[in-house]
Amino acid sequence: IYRKNDIHKHKQEELKTTSLVRHIGHFVIVALPLLGMAFILAILSVLIVDLQEHGGSIHTTTVSAALEDFEPYYEIVIFASFAAIVSFIVTAARNVQFAVYKTRTATSKPGQYSYELVIINFAAAVINIVAHMGFILLITFQVSQENPPYARPLHAVGSFMYFAGTAVYAILHVYLLIQQQDRYHRWLVLPLFTTVTMAMIACIAIFAVNLPDMEALEFEWAAVALSAVHFGLFSILFQIDNVDDEIRDFFCGCQCLYRRTRNEYNT
Repeated sequence: IYRKNDIHKHKQEELKTTSLVRHIGHFVIVALPLLGMAFILAILSVLIVDLQEHGGSIHTTTVSAALEDFEPYYEIVIFASFAAIVSFIVTAARNVQFAVYKTRTATSKPGQYSYELVIINFAAAVINIVAHMGFILLITFQVSQENPPYARPLHAVGSFMYFAGTAVYAILHVYLLIQQQDRYHRWLVLPLFTTVTMAMIACIAIFAVNLPDMEALEFEWAAVALSAVHFGLFSILFQIDNVDDEIRDFFCGCQCLYRRTRNEYNT
């Protein structure tokens, strides 16, 4: 009797611990997009304040130029790189979330599984990861850096990768959300993502067209800020559609070990 009571008590404690771990894991997944957004917006705010203190303006200075003139330069580069790394994690998590949705759809509605959407989901994730690799390039190599000689070309390539990649990813992501209208609040989530995506693409287009004349540079700042906001909106998706276990398994690869340990314990 005492042994049965001990086993029951141990199981109750294990359930409480598991529940706590799950809540912490869910909080981390939901918070990561907001953290990445906060880092980028904070960096932009710091750069704008620094510009104003030195008599500059976002109307006449690009983000890259403001970043280059900021001191301490490498400290802000570290923060920006951290935001890029967070974006890698969140992009992969969103990829897993959509993959789980398609698997559930295939189970509940046989015949509606689309390999086209699987390919688009994977391609979108790769594009966004490459885009933020470009972000790391453009902040690592300065816009007017002369040594090494490949610094400027790499900065230009990184800028193109970031702006083009984030725009394409945002479009593909809206398309994927349209396929998930039954899962999310169609009158809230989809219009929200669509509005931010359209605004971001408009800002990127206006900035690109006027860049040769160094005009309308404020639209670059707006595009980066909107990209960060788009990133932060992923928290809504992770909160509505909880796939924490699948995301954990993707990053940790511990599903088999967890199941085997649980089965051995129950036995």
